[in-house]
Amino acid sequence: MEVSVIAADLDQASAPQQIFDETEGRGLQIDLLINNAGFGAVGDFIDLTLEKQMEMIRLNIDALVSLTWLFLQPMAERRAGAIMQVASTAAFQGIPYFAVYAATKAFVLSFGDALSAECGEYGVRVMTLCPGPTESNFQTVAGTSNFKRGGRPVQTAAEVVEIGLKALKDGQPVSVPGFGNKLMVVAQRFIPRKMVIKFASGLYRSFSKRAQ
Repeated sequence: MEVSVIAADLDQASAPQQIFDETEGRGLQIDLLINNAGFGAVGDFIDLTLEKQMEMIRLNIDALVSLTWLFLQPMAERRAGAIMQVASTAAFQGIPYFAVYAATKAFVLSFGDALSAECGEYGVRVMTLCPGPTESNFQTVAGTSNFKRGGRPVQTAAEVVEIGLKALKDGQPVSVPGFGNKLMVVAQRFIPRKMVIKFASGLYRSFSKRAQ
């Protein structure tokens, strides 16, 4: 397998176009786009800097939408290709002390749902992956590194990737890796929203205090 590296800062508005132009210039045909770049920050909304929260929106939403639009064009022309949008189990409810991150992932889930229906007529598959806590540097950056079950993250990155690729191949519009994560998502449909938010508030408030 030949690997091509393109260095770009996706926080910059020009980066998605730069990446697309570079792939075109190198004659690379992108058959699978995985929008995985993103970060979170735990803390009271009022205490986190506006700069950090807007940076989160630019990376988690703006860059993802731009990359999707750019790479979807040639895929639609070829009537072939696939796009995986990486959201989170945080997408299924508002999360106090993780408010902007959860909101960005709710956008990704909604956006992916819509495109999965739209893009079928172009021969392009779109799937949204919603993992729970995963072994990666994300937890450290977000300030939730203690979010572990039995002293270990629920799933490894490799496990999540394997599940996501299988779901994409099977034509699923949304995939939630892990039985526990699936159970949590389904259970929320039968629990009053106020109780769900209260539970999330208690959990993430503890992370917020640790991060201070």
